[in-house]
Amino acid sequence: MTRPTPRSLALVILLVLLSILGLRSWQKTATTLAVQTLCSQAEQAQWDKVLTSPLPSQTTAEELRTATECRCLALHATDQADTCHAELEFLLGEEPDAMWAPLPPLSEALIRARRARGSSRTAATLASRATTAFPNHLGLRILELETRLTVEEPSEVLTALEQRLPDDPLVRNQFRIWLADQSRRLGLAERALELLGPAPSPEQPNELFAWHEQRARALAHLGRSADLQISVGHWLESTPHQADVRALYALLLEEQRLQPATSDVASLLLASADESERIQDPWTREAVYRRVIMGLASSGRPEQALRWYDRARKEFALDGMQRSELERAAASSLADLDSKDAPLISVRFVVVPAVVGTTLSLSPGPQEAVDDSWSSHEVPPDGVLALDRRPGSVPQRWVLRDKSGVLLGSGAAWVRPGAEVEILPKPTENRDLSASLAPRAAADGQAKLFVIIPDCGDWRLIQYLRMRGDLPALNHFLETGYRAVLDSNPPFTGAALRSLVHPGGQVGSTVLGVLHELGAELEGLASVPINPLDGLRWILPQNDDLFGILGRGPLRAANLLYAHGNLAAGHHAQTVGPDGAEGKLPVARSSRPLSIAEAAVYPELAQLPHATREHVERLAAEMDSAIQIAQSNAADVVLLRLESLDLLTHSRYGRIASHSQDNGGGALFAAYRYMDSRLGELHEVLDEDDTLVVVSDHGIETAMKHSREAFFVATGPGLPAGRAPGSPHFRGLAQVIATLAGVDTAWPETGILNELPSATMR
Repeated sequence: MTRPTPRSLALVILLVLLSILGLRSWQKTATTLAVQTLCSQAEQAQWDKVLTSPLPSQTTAEELRTATECRCLALHATDQADTCHAELEFLLGEEPDAMWAPLPPLSEALIRARRARGSSRTAATLASRATTAFPNHLGLRILELETRLTVEEPSEVLTALEQRLPDDPLVRNQFRIWLADQSRRLGLAERALELLGPAPSPEQPNELFAWHEQRARALAHLGRSADLQISVGHWLESTPHQADVRALYALLLEEQRLQPATSDVASLLLASADESERIQDPWTREAVYRRVIMGLASSGRPEQALRWYDRARKEFALDGMQRSELERAAASSLADLDSKDAPLISVRFVVVPAVVGTTLSLSPGPQEAVDDSWSSHEVPPDGVLALDRRPGSVPQRWVLRDKSGVLLGSGAAWVRPGAEVEILPKPTENRDLSASLAPRAAADGQAKLFVIIPDCGDWRLIQYLRMRGDLPALNHFLETGYRAVLDSNPPFTGAALRSLVHPGGQVGSTVLGVLHELGAELEGLASVPINPLDGLRWILPQNDDLFGILGRGPLRAANLLYAHGNLAAGHHAQTVGPDGAEGKLPVARSSRPLSIAEAAVYPELAQLPHATREHVERLAAEMDSAIQIAQSNAADVVLLRLESLDLLTHSRYGRIASHSQDNGGGALFAAYRYMDSRLGELHEVLDEDDTLVVVSDHGIETAMKHSREAFFVATGPGLPAGRAPGSPHFRGLAQVIATLAGVDTAWPETGILNELPSATMR
């Protein structure tokens, strides 16, 4: 047998290697072809083929990622997003430090899914990874900003994103404008001007218009009216849409309570309304109509407001505004409502079917105190219950229950002069009362004081929902604590907060003081950060503010009032004490989405349009902050204002003020129930030596008008169940807080707590 020569052996080895390489090349080509086929099917929306086509077992990492992305498109299209997210999470976990991220739509969906699960930090990490992989995708950039703001300090996020601007010039300008907008919304208007950078070129007309708008908004936010006027002049020269610019200018002046040099804001708004057909942007057009209607209604001209409402209603739904409210305001201007001498009106309740033992509870009349007991009336056997009531500027609320106390229905009835009122309640509910709260934990030796201020929290709405059994926490506080109906006059947030933060100041005692206080009232009405008359504070005497006094000794006082820019009370999350030391609480999140569990319990809130849902998400984050501080003992005295409730109230009140059976439904009532549940959570993390005060700055009469009755209840050691006599003025609240904190002051006492023996004070 002939032995193989070295040359023939080498040839055999070479042939074997070539065959192996050829096999691998064929396998690679087959795998690539399979992935391409899968993705081609996805592009043609052949979802069944995509989901049933098997992948070869041998794939590269890149091929596996591509195939998974194409499968994910099919999974999303067939309502199997969770399966898609699980497959993407697996790939991301396999390469945690890689530069790869799923395609932008898939990354966006996965980021939102992580946020919905409460994993905001991992969502923020993925958002940063996705914008690194797709640097010129504006949607991902915006989502990264929104997501990181929920878990990081705003100033740090803005700085980090400014250092990673997109490469594409157009996208870079768009993102700068978006960054500036978000910065201003966070109260960082000076930073917004810096972020805007130079103006885009005229070849980018949309970006140039948006750049001018953001610059104008920042200048208005800062109260720089002269610079604003100059900037608007340049803006008018740069665009053919001059009617839009004039309208936006008038809106900014009105929002920030600034005065133009040559006219007045009301005239500018009316002029813009007159030329509304030339305003291109529908949002701006509707905003002008809304401001004109609200301005006329609040200034006592409801008939003119009705005419503008009817004109605007031809084009817009005017969500949150009700013609019936304007009609009632017009009627109120001609009638003496809420008078004790007003004639009685018959209100007939017809309950079908009539059930023996059914009772109807009715809210106090307009001449009675808002916290008076509701009257209870047994429905006669024929189901017809006739009651005499006097007319009022707010509706009567009613609650229907069976003989065992089970809730059957509830609603509102308007009693107006000149006509009988008939209500036909339909028993549609069947629900027991809510459970009571658990007792607090034993004292831990560190007494804390929490003051929660639901902005625009209304006594009448609270009492209505209590009668329904919807507010177990507030019901517990009112039954076991000390309550009061405070007189908040004038009923504006700015004025109330100023009297709270500067209780010893002399503002209001002189002509200059009255002008300054008026500025604070206007500031509060619009929730704007600038008091247009705040320059007067330099020539008005001011004593130490509330937080400075509370924190000058051993206590640490925290300001979570979302203080307006010129409130002269420090900044949000600022602390004072002990011994006057200034600090800051690590409260980073300004908003957060409702959790899956919360959304299931409060679907009315989860389903709100994005612009309104933002208020709910801020409310969630505000209460998160209070609970986190209580758990960590990070402060001894905490004042937290729930600003979002005011915005929700004004946008949604008209829907719950109608003559109807509402059964406590709707977003505003759901917001009250959600707030109550979070107050219950706060109660559970406090202990027996802690004090909780819930107080509003004013109430609500219509969607366009506040009421003077402010809600107050305090519960804690030494505070008995009871009520302050009369209607003490809101300005005594600072003295109450100081007293409960054990701090001696000479601030004014208006009768909120001074009827209690001193031994009950903390």
